[in-house]
Amino acid sequence: MRVEQVAQNNQFTQSTKQVLNFNLTKSTIWMRFAIAPKLNNKKYCLEINNPLLDSAYLFWQDSNKVFNSIQYGDGFPFMKRKYNYASFIYDLQDSKSTPNVYYLQLNNHEQCQIALKIGESNFLFNRAIIEKIWFFCFCTILLVMFLYNMFIYLTVKDKNYLLYSVYIFCIGFAQASIHGFGFQYLWYENQWLQQHCVFIFSALTGLVSILFCIKFIEEKNISKTLMRCFKITLIGYFFTIILSLLNVYALSYFLLQILAILGVLTSLFTAIQASRNKVPSANYFLIAWSVFILGIILFVLKDYNLLPFNDVTVYTLPAGCALEVILLSFALANRIKLLQQDKNTANIKLLETLADKNEIVSMQNKRLDEEVKLQTAELNKALEDLKKQEVELINREKMSSLGVLTAGIAHEINNPINFVTGSIRPLKNDVNDLFNILALYENLDMKTLQKKDVMEIDALKKQIDL
Repeated sequence: MRVEQVAQNNQFTQSTKQVLNFNLTKSTIWMRFAIAPKLNNKKYCLEINNPLLDSAYLFWQDSNKVFNSIQYGDGFPFMKRKYNYASFIYDLQDSKSTPNVYYLQLNNHEQCQIALKIGESNFLFNRAIIEKIWFFCFCTILLVMFLYNMFIYLTVKDKNYLLYSVYIFCIGFAQASIHGFGFQYLWYENQWLQQHCVFIFSALTGLVSILFCIKFIEEKNISKTLMRCFKITLIGYFFTIILSLLNVYALSYFLLQILAILGVLTSLFTAIQASRNKVPSANYFLIAWSVFILGIILFVLKDYNLLPFNDVTVYTLPAGCALEVILLSFALANRIKLLQQDKNTANIKLLETLADKNEIVSMQNKRLDEEVKLQTAELNKALEDLKKQEVELINREKMSSLGVLTAGIAHEINNPINFVTGSIRPLKNDVNDLFNILALYENLDMKTLQKKDVMEIDALKKQIDL
């Protein structure tokens, strides 16, 4: 509908509520209000304290009955705003005679809660500055905790600190998205990211918080039922991001709220269970998570009109986040302390064990030395025996060789001796024969030599084979 058609419609319902809650709606919301004539020269403004509105058009008629408008919202670059504030601030027109009638056209794909404030511009600007200062303090706390935990992670290499640092990072961006400061200072020209940032960073915060809880408490200390709830919540957060990217905003926002409650309750029960089981640092974790849960519960109850929409309920979530970040840092510090104590105890036990082992090794070395000495002595004795046996064997071999040599020499000597011995008798006979022949020759008388005597000598020569 055009504003001209709306201006002719008399079906507006008067509301006495300070904050209007339209919950999740795809409908265009029209509001009408009138400002009484100004009795002074002060400048008045209108503030809509919901920085996540997709579009917020303010219409009014000038003296020529022509409608003018101011267009703000996530669908427009932040730099087009007249005032550099996260909330939407509109100048109201001067009118000293007749009331000015204004029309607001609002569209939003998230929780649509409208808190309108009309006042002097200086008052609203000062209030916006106070909100900036408050959020700057909140971001300072997160930044200090982020740098502190990253430094400890780089020092001790404990993944708990890395997960916690990522968790702090996601919390900071999620809160900056919810309160409009991300669009104001970071992605002021990216309307697409502004329309999806709440879903993306809130879901990432939930994802990392669950992973940190599982890592901190340790899966072995978590029951199967709670682990099943954690897994369901993790899958749900992934679907939330996918749905938001598909522009299914209403279902994504509703699912985000349900998962937030399921995730924090599961983490709370996990912390209670761990505390009962005396898991180290579980008490710190339980206290920190309880504070955060309280902030989430108050924030969600505010969305469903169960609690009033005011500064306490609006900023209870970032306040709870800041306290949780600080308390969880204490929990991690206590965890490191306990781990250091366990490490020292383990080192002491290790030293005692090493001392016992050294004593055992020393005794074994001493026994081995004695055995080595004994075996060395036995080996030396055996070596000496072997040497003696070797000498005896060599001597035996020498004597055996000498006997063989002697036998050979005796044999060689014995043969000629036997030959000589065997030849003595024939030689003696031959000699005797020769002597006989010589005797015969001596007895011959050449004067009386006869043929008979010569024949007798020849016969003797034949006989002795001479």
